[in-house]
Amino acid sequence: LHMWRSDLRQQGAGVALVRMSLLLFFEHFELKRVFCEPSAYNPAPNKTLPKVGFTFVKSYMTTPSWLTSEQMVNRWEMSREYFLAHIKEA
Repeated sequence: LHMWRSDLRQQGAGVALVRMSLLLFFEHFELKRVFCEPSAYNPAPNKTLPKVGFTFVKSYMTTPSWLTSEQMVNRWEMSREYFLAHIKEA
């Protein structure tokens, strides 16, 4: 997610989109947990994820894909149980 128009940023669209995505992931794919690993130096997702209810797990160095170089990432986790109990109706 990236809001190209700066006047539309910081209005809750990212939080809403992540919540809707999680609903789909947990209900349609019956996942037990979802992990997100944004760059540790990218402030937007690292501010959005805790607002949604993700729990910070750890920071570590990794090479996320063949397209990227080694970088520091933050691992965030959301469980199905937590989502259904606390986030789904928010």
